[in-house]
Parts: sequence; structure tokens; C-alpha cells
Amino acid sequence: MDRYESWKDVGFRLLIKQAEFIVTDAKGESFYVVRKNFKSNIGIEQYRYMVWWKGGKLDVNSKVEYGIYNVTEGKPKDYIYEDGSIYITKTEKKTIVLIK
Repeated sequence: MDRYESWKDVGFRLLIKQAEFIVTDAKGESFYVVRKNFKSNIGIEQYRYMVWWKGGKLDVNSKVEYGIYNVTEGKPKDYIYEDGSIYITKTEKKTIVLIK
């Protein structure tokens, strides 16, 4: 970091990188983004805005959910992304069809 770059600039670029990861991983499918550890100070709306801005298809009814975890609260079991500040998980809801 040079002397003209603030920590906010670094954080913003990191947020963009995280959002780009989610959008790329979703491969054009719809998804939703949620904060997973509720003690954290993560503002989930900033993630939703960033993934939308980067072309993500946000849908609260989607079968795919990306979870954002603050690293200070522990490592989730099955994460797909980690950068020192957050972990990202991906959960796909399964549909069960009952046949008589």
C-alpha cells in the first residue's frame, strides 16, 4: 500500500474481488447472498449491491445461497473462498420429489 492509498480503498478493492468471485462461481445462474455469522459487523447489503453491480442475478427464492463469514468468528466447514477477511460458502437447496 502506498502512502496515498487508504485502508478503505484496500477494503473496497477486496470487496470487488469477493463479489467477482461469487458472480463467476454462479455461472450466470441466480443466487442469494446471506451473512452467516450474525455476531459480525459485515454489512451484507454491500455484498448484495456489489454482486448485482458485477452482473450477479440476485433472487431471494434461488436454490443457490452464498454465505459470507467473518474470519474472526471461525472457519466454516465447507468454504469455497477465503482471503484473510471472509470465508464464502455455497449451499444448493435440494428439491425432493415424492412419488406415490
